[in-house]
Amino acid sequence: LTAKKGIVMEFTREIIENLFENLNKTPQSIREPNSHGFEVHFENDYGNSLRIIFYRCGSIGFTASLDYLGYFDANDVKFFDLINVASWDIGRHSINFVVKVKDEKELEDVTRKVIGKYFD
Repeated sequence: LTAKKGIVMEFTREIIENLFENLNKTPQSIREPNSHGFEVHFENDYGNSLRIIFYRCGSIGFTASLDYLGYFDANDVKFFDLINVASWDIGRHSINFVVKVKDEKELEDVTRKVIGKYFD
């Protein structure tokens, strides 16, 4: 499902389930497509949460809890540059950012890095 010029990656439930199987992660929930796309939610025993929205336009939106980190700093901005974040903002207790991916390899790579930084 490599995106060609003008064509975006289309997320299917199978792609999303395979992604988390490859990452050896089990989300608490996977909501079927709504007007935006698929929504996946993780929560651990420490109160950390990670919400991932697989948008129909080929982008992935992440909302990560910042409660356990307590701060946002320049390393976060460097991380965003590393994974080519298109946009981001900071909420009261969370960080929200969007990444556009071109294929399944990039999808897995970006998701693995985000889970490692903001959830594990």
